[in-house]
Amino acid sequence: MRRVRQPPEKIDQKEKELLARTEGIRSWAAAKGLRFSPTDVNDAVSRIPIPFVDEITYFQIQNVMGGTYRGTGVIGFELVSGGEPPPASCAVTCIPADCPPITLARENLHHRLFRHAGVRTISTDLGAFNREWEVLCRDPRFADAFVDQRMILWLLERGVSKMSRMFFATGAWVACFTDLAPSDDFGIALDGAVDFVSHIPRDITDLYPGRKPRVPPWERMVPRDQPNTPVDLV
Repeated sequence: MRRVRQPPEKIDQKEKELLARTEGIRSWAAAKGLRFSPTDVNDAVSRIPIPFVDEITYFQIQNVMGGTYRGTGVIGFELVSGGEPPPASCAVTCIPADCPPITLARENLHHRLFRHAGVRTISTDLGAFNREWEVLCRDPRFADAFVDQRMILWLLERGVSKMSRMFFATGAWVACFTDLAPSDDFGIALDGAVDFVSHIPRDITDLYPGRKPRVPPWERMVPRDQPNTPVDLV
């Protein structure tokens, strides 16, 4: 079968757009005091147990940043697949707990992926919440404790960005996935993760005790001797 190539000028233009996006995100991260790498240095992100990734044939992690944001250690990155799900901006942090895997998703796509993996949907007593969000968890008791009234009200009424697609927790890891954030404002994803953590019920750490990773991965994701240099757009 003959392979049709794109004209060189189209490839060059696409590469320029990708480099411009990387430079925009790098500048934003530098302004916030975060380390940055265009790629997943030391596979720091690849080691995080991100749900549904095993269901994706191909994916790439890019535009990775890490450090302290709003007083919380975070990793931000972009997840780009070869098809579904569409590209997403992501932010990950840790809490001192050992959570059974739980996902709060807006999209049926994630529901299909998790149903394929045998994860059940948990319904709450509030119909409006059930229509907008799906709670996916194998442990109904944990789901009831995790998705309390305060969490529900925040997700429904208190300005959760419409760009937010999904939140998840597993073990000590907590994350927010959003639509692809603007290159000059990755805070949409990072704010989502930090705000999500602030709405996790406090007794979760007592009921499901755990500990944060001994060496936070955001401290090793970009070597200290690697400068946060601009991307060459030429």
